[in-house]
Amino acid sequence: TLFLVQTANNGWKIDSSNAVKFGLVLIGLVITAVKMATRTGDGPSLKKYESLYQKEIGAAFSAPDRKKEKRTLLKGIACYNEDQFQKGIKLLTSLKRSCRSRDEYGAVLLFLALNYENSGLIDQAIATYEELLKHKPNYSRAWSNLGSIYTDKGLFDKSVHALEEAIRCDESNPFAWNNLAQAHLTASNWQKVIAPALRALELKSDLYQAENALTIAYF
Repeated sequence: TLFLVQTANNGWKIDSSNAVKFGLVLIGLVITAVKMATRTGDGPSLKKYESLYQKEIGAAFSAPDRKKEKRTLLKGIACYNEDQFQKGIKLLTSLKRSCRSRDEYGAVLLFLALNYENSGLIDQAIATYEELLKHKPNYSRAWSNLGSIYTDKGLFDKSVHALEEAIRCDESNPFAWNNLAQAHLTASNWQKVIAPALRALELKSDLYQAENALTIAYF
């Protein structure tokens, strides 16, 4: 930094004795910029995501010889949280070939679907959730997310079916109840909004989406 300041003060005039030093400084700046641009969820942040998504990760890649795969999974999760969806898709698509257990397929396919969904690749997200449910047919979150996508696409029969499956798998999932209320709200089935919205609020009192659905349905 000092060298660059001194060079600037001299009007960016570089003599032969300083040319090599200037070149090395530029190379260092380029390397630093590349590292910053390509860094995703390294170091402590990966531990943060491992803790935050402990339930979703489960026992995926927990064997001592699977540390590399576990790190790749966490990087894919970091990409989802840090809006680097295309990089997350690339990492997790590659990692899918290494999956052996239900937990591994569950974690990899869930975050692959979420990266697809947030990239606007909705058809790929649907296909990934459907693939996930073949490995974990009682995965409430996957059914709930899939149902929400179907709602957005106007496929209400499919949406209600998926959300009822989500509730069947886990009746204590407030997001599934809320998504069911939203599906009926979108389809203007006002009477059918009320019960699932109330149940969602019983389970999670700060779900403002359910409050909004109730307000509209009552009106």
